[in-house]
Amino acid sequence: AVQLPLLFPNAKSCDPRSNRYDEVNAWYVAMEGLPEYACCVKGDARHWRRCLERAIPMHNARAVGDEERVDGLPPVPDRFGWWMKRNPRGEALWKEYASESRPWLGDTPSREVALYLMRNREEITAAASAASNAELSSDDADEALREVVHLLIDWKMGEGVPTVSENGRTMARFASEGIEVPRDMGMVPALALWELVQSIL
Repeated sequence: AVQLPLLFPNAKSCDPRSNRYDEVNAWYVAMEGLPEYACCVKGDARHWRRCLERAIPMHNARAVGDEERVDGLPPVPDRFGWWMKRNPRGEALWKEYASESRPWLGDTPSREVALYLMRNREEITAAASAASNAELSSDDADEALREVVHLLIDWKMGEGVPTVSENGRTMARFASEGIEVPRDMGMVPALALWELVQSIL
């Protein structure tokens, strides 16, 4: 659903979500309504784009002729979070997925993000400080991450815009851009962080 439109951006017939493929699109919709898929398995558009970027050189190396070669992919959109797609059922899907049989998960998508940030706080703060070109010290990065974690504990998807410091906004965006879906966390928690960042930018 992501890769074919990237490879053939001008061919609607190659878009599995187009009206040409009602049954295929219905299957995608059904899968996205399954908590296990939406919350754990599903990858985002950036993930699938990166898979293609690794696969294209291998494909071209094996291509018999120029007609089989792939020139490349369309430019990456110049906007934050282009790889995400809102899911209005995110909270409900997570509530069903993070049931009593999975007590290690946060009971809301945002709390699951908070758990991930706390588990990886040293790596995240060090990377954020290094990426800021000395504008964010280690202590500032640590404080900003704590602010984001504290915010995520009580915030839910779809709620109003919270009050966040400049460093907190920087850290939230940095964390959202660095999370790999589904490697680091599932789509629904990643969406929660993305929505938070969208609301505070």
